Amino acid sequence: MQNSVDLEFADGTYTFKLGMRQICELEEKCKCGIGELAARCLAGYYGDLGAETSDLKFGVYDVVETIRLGLIGGKIGIVNEKEVTVKPHDAKALVDRYVMEQPLIDGWKLACIILLACVHGYEAPKKKVAESQIPLDLTGAE
Repeated sequence: MQNSVDLEFADGTYTFKLGMRQICELEEKCKCGIGELAARCLAGYYGDLGAETSDLKFGVYDVVETIRLGLIGGKIGIVNEKEVTVKPHDAKALVDRYVMEQPLIDGWKLACIILLACVHGYEAPKKKVAESQIPLDLTGAE
């Protein structure tokens, strides 16, 4: 099991990971603990990344900061078949460009996957999968 996940995002494939430093900053930014944040973000999250709008409880910082800090914690990406290092300013630029101007639900789905990997862990499949193919239960357990 690992607490990071590689996902297609923006202009490539990036590793998203919330390490302890990122979790502490996320808790500060969102004004709650990681468990409460995960529960709040995952409210309304159903299989196949579906959502029931009336059940949603997340806030903008929950989404934006989870993605930004996940990029910082993941540290790397693959863009045009080359490995790139993700620094804090790179993570902010990616979020500004690819999250802030898109429908919030798209960022929310990504944040849910990052939080699930952080809290429950993730077992990577043997072959690369797209974000839309990652099941709600990242552990593969029934």
